[in-house]
Amino acid sequence: MKDVGHATVETGRIVADETTSESPKDLSSTLASAAQEARRHFPGEIREAWKVMIDAMPANGLGRACQLGYLHGGTACAQALGPEAAIRLGEAGMAIARGAGEQVALELFAQAPKAARILGAGQPFWNWLHVLEALAPQIPESMIALLQRMEGLLERLDVHALEAWALGGIRSAGGDPASRLRYFSFADPRAEQWLQREAGEAELSSVEGRLKIYLMALWRMRCSIRRVVQPKGAPAPRRASFDNGLIRMPESFQSIAGQHAELVYRAAAAHIAAHFVFGEEGRFPKGALRPLQIVLVSLIEDARVEQLAMRVFPGLAALWRPFHIARASGAVTASLLMARLARALIDPGYEDDNAWVSKGRALFYAERDHWEDASISRRIGGLLGNDLGQMRIQLNARTFVVEPAYRDDNQGLWRFDDPAEQQSMQMETITESVRIDRQLKDARPTDSATKVEVLAEHEGLPVAQYPEWDYEIGRDRPEWTTILDFPGRAGSLNVIERVLTSHALLVNRISVLIHSARISRPKRLRRQPE
Repeated sequence: MKDVGHATVETGRIVADETTSESPKDLSSTLASAAQEARRHFPGEIREAWKVMIDAMPANGLGRACQLGYLHGGTACAQALGPEAAIRLGEAGMAIARGAGEQVALELFAQAPKAARILGAGQPFWNWLHVLEALAPQIPESMIALLQRMEGLLERLDVHALEAWALGGIRSAGGDPASRLRYFSFADPRAEQWLQREAGEAELSSVEGRLKIYLMALWRMRCSIRRVVQPKGAPAPRRASFDNGLIRMPESFQSIAGQHAELVYRAAAAHIAAHFVFGEEGRFPKGALRPLQIVLVSLIEDARVEQLAMRVFPGLAALWRPFHIARASGAVTASLLMARLARALIDPGYEDDNAWVSKGRALFYAERDHWEDASISRRIGGLLGNDLGQMRIQLNARTFVVEPAYRDDNQGLWRFDDPAEQQSMQMETITESVRIDRQLKDARPTDSATKVEVLAEHEGLPVAQYPEWDYEIGRDRPEWTTILDFPGRAGSLNVIERVLTSHALLVNRISVLIHSARISRPKRLRRQPE
C-alpha cells in the first residue's frame, strides 16, 4: 500500500483519503511511473488518444487520484479487452463524474477490470458503460453502492437485465434519494426479490398455478398455496412450510435459477403432499426432545413419506434425487452428516463410509415393512440423536437449514406444549384487512372524517395486482400495478351539479357519442349458411 496525495493505492484500487497530506511531487512521480508501465499496452496511433484522455481529466473535474485510478483500471481493461476499451472507459468516467461526482468515477475505474473479466470482449462492455452513464445523473447518491456490488450483479445478470433491475428500483423509489439508496445497497428486500426475477430465478407467482394443477394430477389433491410471510427485519425464508393443509412457499429459492428453479418448487410441493397423504393425522409431540433429536426425527419422517410416495409413483425419485448432492467427504459436522444421511435414505447407489450414516441407513431399511407406521421415525431419530450426542457433535438450531432445498422446514410435523414456543414457531396469518384495521386503530383519529382521511391517504385495501409493460426495457413487470380500494368520502351532490353545469358543452358531446354508438346493439346478419 502506498499513500498518493489524497488517495491510497491498494491492489490497483484508489480510495479517497482526506487525512493524507498532499505531496504533488510524489503524486507526479507515481503518475509518471504508472504511465510508463501502461504505455506498452497502447501501441501506434491509439497511444496519442490515450495521452489526450489522461490530460483532459483535470479539465473535466477529475483530479490526479482519478488519473492514477484510470491508469490502473484502464490498463487492466486494455490487457483484457484491448486499448479501445480503455479509451471508452475514460470517456465514461468523465461523463459519470459530471453526473455523479469524482468519487463515483474513481469507483468506476476500480470496478471496470472486474466487469471486463465477467463481460468479456465485444459489445457487452460498451453496453455496460452506456448503462452506467445513463444511470449516474438519476441516482448520484447510489452510484457508489451500485458499483461496489457490480461484480456480484454481473455474475447473475446480463447488461440488459441489470438495466431493467436498476430502472425498477429508480421508479419504485418515486424520486426519494433515501429510498433509492436503500434499494441499491440492498437494505430494501425488494432489491433481492427483483434481482432474482431478472436473473430468471422462478418466483412463486409465476409457478403457483402449475403447482396446483400438478398436485391435482398427482394426488387429486386441491391445495391452497401461499407465500411464506417474512417477519419485519427477519431474513428471507429459505424453505417451504405447511400447516393444516396449507402449503407455504418462499417467494423464490435463492441461487437456483432457470428450469431448476421451477423444479425445486415442484419437488417441494410433491414432498409436502407426501406428508399430507402418508403422514399421521396428529403432530409429533415435542415433549422433552432436544433440537438435535427433533431435526433427526423430522429427517427420518421426510425419508419415510418419500419412500411411500415413490412406491405409488416411482418417477418421483427422478424429481427428488438430483437435489441430494452431499458427498462422503469434508468436515464432520451435524449439518453435513444429516445431509449425507438424507441422501443415503433416498439414493440406493450412494455409498458412505461414515459409521453413523451407515447405521442410520441400516435402521431405516430394516423397517421397510413398517414404513406405513409413523412411530418408526420417532424411534430411529431418537437412537441416532443419542449417537450424535455421544460423538459430541453439536447442532446450532438457530442457523440450521434443512437440506436439500426442496424439503420443508418441518414445523408442520410438531406439536409444541409450551404456548409461547408454539406461537414463535407458527407462521404469521394476519390478513391485510386486519393489518389495516390495526393501523387505523393505532392512529386514534379524533372523528370519523379524520378516520376516512387516514385510510384514503395512506392505506387503501389492495384488491388486485396486474402486470405492466415497461416500454423502455421491453419487458413485462409482473404484479407491478396494485389496485387499491378506498372508501368514498361523504360530500354534497351539489358538487356534481356544478361540474356538469360548468362543462355543459363537453357533457352534450359525450351524450351524443353514447347515443350514436352501436356497441352492444344487435346486428342482423342475412343469408348466413349456419
